[in-house]
Amino acid sequence: MEANDRAYLLERCLRLEARIAELEWKLKISDWAEQRQQLQAQMKAQLHEQNLKECSDCGQAKPLEAFRVDRAKPSGYRGRCKACQRRIDRKRDRKRDPDRQRAFHAAHPHKRREYQQRWKARNPQKAKEAQDKSNQRRR
Repeated sequence: MEANDRAYLLERCLRLEARIAELEWKLKISDWAEQRQQLQAQMKAQLHEQNLKECSDCGQAKPLEAFRVDRAKPSGYRGRCKACQRRIDRKRDRKRDPDRQRAFHAAHPHKRREYQQRWKARNPQKAKEAQDKSNQRRR
């Protein structure tokens, strides 16, 4: 997909959003709900044709690669883009109690070791890369 095609599509989406906003003021409330659903469906169809999806958090139209796969969803992708999900995950992780986690790992060192061994068995290439990176930092 070329940059011009994406720029055109994003501009078109912005025009559709502006049209939706205009119709919100002109239509009666009962008609507005039906019209809005139709316009949203049209916008989603246009985005789908161009392999784009709108993030439910930031509202930006992004390529499908920017979303995590979720087979349970009708679109096959999560509603939030990876960047927004990462921001939410980091905020949640900061709220966790690190002292409690350290105490658990100190009390159950075998569980962490078992998990690491399972991960290394499933991801030998990543484990080797991580070990090489660690060795380079020590030099």
